[in-house]
This record gives sequence, structure tokens and C-alpha cells, in this order.
Amino acid sequence: CQVEIGAAGAMGAGAVVEAAGGSARQAADAGAIMFQNAMGLVCDLVQAIVEIPCHTRNGSFASQAFICADMILGGYYNAVHIDDTVDAVYSSGKMLPLELRCTSLGGMAVTPSALSMQRKR
Repeated sequence: CQVEIGAAGAMGAGAVVEAAGGSARQAADAGAIMFQNAMGLVCDLVQAIVEIPCHTRNGSFASQAFICADMILGGYYNAVHIDDTVDAVYSSGKMLPLELRCTSLGGMAVTPSALSMQRKR
């Protein structure tokens, strides 16, 4: 999730800045802080299906894209640039344990309620 949803949110934040007439630097900064918000987010899809908690995370990150764009357009200074942020996201993703990297072996996927759900496949 940190990469998939983080990257989508970052692109969304940059697009909002561009649509609002901001500069390319502001778009990159909005994308950077959006991606920083996704740092450490695990991939723990329930039943190995991209639905729970993926849909709600995507929805909440879409709204965060607007918030990050507004922050940058409002004068917030981002100290960690997008290139460094992407490197940090990649590095932290490699540090996540196997159970939290799209395997459905940890996190939300192994909660009692998730395990008791009727199989969707």
C-alpha cells in the first residue's frame, strides 16, 4: 500500500497543484508530502483480494491529496524533496517483514473477523 496508494496520492496531489495554477516545484512538493504520509503503510489485503482495506485507503488518500496540495499552495515548506522521498519509501518498503508485503499473512488479513469472512473467490 505504501507504494501503490502513496504513489497514486502523490500524483493526485501534484495534479491538484497543477490544476490550481501552481508551479512544477509546488506540484513535486505536494506529491512528496503526500508520499511521506504513506511511509510505513503495510499491504495486508484481506483474503488476498485488493478490496479490504484497499478501497477505503484509496478513498482517504484521494482526500489527503487535496489537503497536501492546499498546504503547499498555502506556503508550507517541504524540506524533503520528492526524489529523496521516493528513495526513502523504497528503502522502508524493503524493510517491511514478509507478512506485511501483499502476502495476506499479517495485519488486517489475519484478524478474527477477516478470517471468519466467507471466501469471495
